[in-house]
Amino acid sequence: MNFLNKRKRKEDNREDALLVQPSKKSRVMSLVKKVGQGLRDKIAVAVKALTSRTYRQEVNSSLFTTPAGPLRSGRYLMTPLEPFSVKKSSLEWRQSSYYIYDSVISVTESRRHEFKTGGGNYPISILPEHIRKYGSGFLNSDGGVLLAGILDNGRIRGIRCSFEMRRRILDIVDKEFMGFLPKVPPTLYSVKFIPVAYRQTDRERREGRRTFLDDTYVIEISIKAGEKGELYETSKHEVFVRRESSVQGPLNPLQIKDIVLSKYRAKIEERRIAKLMSAEKEECSAETTPKESNKNYTPKRSSSKNVVVISP
Repeated sequence: MNFLNKRKRKEDNREDALLVQPSKKSRVMSLVKKVGQGLRDKIAVAVKALTSRTYRQEVNSSLFTTPAGPLRSGRYLMTPLEPFSVKKSSLEWRQSSYYIYDSVISVTESRRHEFKTGGGNYPISILPEHIRKYGSGFLNSDGGVLLAGILDNGRIRGIRCSFEMRRRILDIVDKEFMGFLPKVPPTLYSVKFIPVAYRQTDRERREGRRTFLDDTYVIEISIKAGEKGELYETSKHEVFVRRESSVQGPLNPLQIKDIVLSKYRAKIEERRIAKLMSAEKEECSAETTPKESNKNYTPKRSSSKNVVVISP
């Protein structure tokens, strides 16, 4: 009797296993299908982004750029026709004379904006290298601003700088730019220390006051585009160019040759356009001169009268 019961239990367990197994298999299959569908969707989005991405040049440039395809943008974007204005650009992210701690500015890292956290011994150990790298990149491109004291996501943190440290930073910036070839005049760059304030409380808002962090600033190093026809290299004989939201360099000799040729072609094109415009002005002046000279001329009437007699 016990033997028959054991056998019956084994058969029942086997039937239960057969019933449970399809359900597990179906769950596994459905999970695989979901994962596969998610991968397919991600691959489709990536392929669409790569194949349908369009590149456009926001600032009209008078210099040569290498061909751009759907998977790459133009290599070099040099001095634009419209110079970079720090005052106009600063309105995009700072509408007052201070920053708000832990707030996020409205602009992101781009061809004209570079963010650096600036913690620790940044002003002494890392800032000189950044001046060489980003200074050369902005000078050889269309200018920009290096913002130290801002995280990569645009959140304001600031850098603690005493009065002596601020003077030392100014000396470091001047020294690095003076080491450039050709030398960078002070008119092409500026350094500002913008204080950082806490968010206003309700009481401070009613009283119209703010609380500022002690000796905490965001360092704005604004750099204009360099002179046309010049290629600025650092004191270590390195050349950089700004490309989208990153810096390319140090450039190798072939890349530098391309830039020099592009500047040379741009100069030739400018001279050709200037000659055409001057020739058109001369032609216009030549056409208008006789008319202007004959304005005061009055034709003389003849005293003799010709009488015509018609016979009937």
